[in-house]
Amino acid sequence: MVINTRILSLAFTLSMICSCSTTPPIVVHNEYGEMSADNELFRKEASDCALEARQGVSSATLNENSEELEVAFASIQLLSFFSANASCIKSKGWRIKE
Repeated sequence: MVINTRILSLAFTLSMICSCSTTPPIVVHNEYGEMSADNELFRKEASDCALEARQGVSSATLNENSEELEVAFASIQLLSFFSANASCIKSKGWRIKE
């Protein structure tokens, strides 16, 4: 059985992100600056991109009481969404803070 190293590296990267952070990722906009990815302004523009792509996006509200599984799921969704809709989100001036 051959295991795709790209899948393994993605899984490892996501697990490292999720294990190190208990807060929503930070997104950056050229005009609006830095904000949490669960900010209403970002969610509105991201939803517009999702509608254009006809991709469903669920929302997650994270706080200091969020369980690790919730944080992991939300982080994976955000990274997946950015990967699938990178050109639309980038055209609106957004990026994930590194």
